[in-house]
Amino acid sequence: MRNLMYTHHTMKHRIVFLDQLTLTPTHIAKLKKLGSVRLAETAWPTEKDLLRLVAPSTILISKWINIGEKILAAAPNLKYAVMAMTGYHDWVDVQAAQKYNVKVSNVPVF
Repeated sequence: MRNLMYTHHTMKHRIVFLDQLTLTPTHIAKLKKLGSVRLAETAWPTEKDLLRLVAPSTILISKWINIGEKILAAAPNLKYAVMAMTGYHDWVDVQAAQKYNVKVSNVPVF
């Protein structure tokens, strides 16, 4: 995946975490250089909460929440979906991501 720090220089991303990951203040500070950061309020948000949470996002990051068509459709500005794990094919609806022109990535050294 390209370095998002240098992608869309003028665009401020809206980074949304779908579930609770352990992030250090250093991690959050680095992400805030890209734009706003919103952390999940619960480990397992309801579908209603997820759809509300993703609506303004340009980047979604998830560890345990599947990113399916319903989530992708609810986020019209979404550019990237990232799974915080070494794979993503069982967790992201790749065909739907292509349909909505969303790039999908994982964290290969997670």
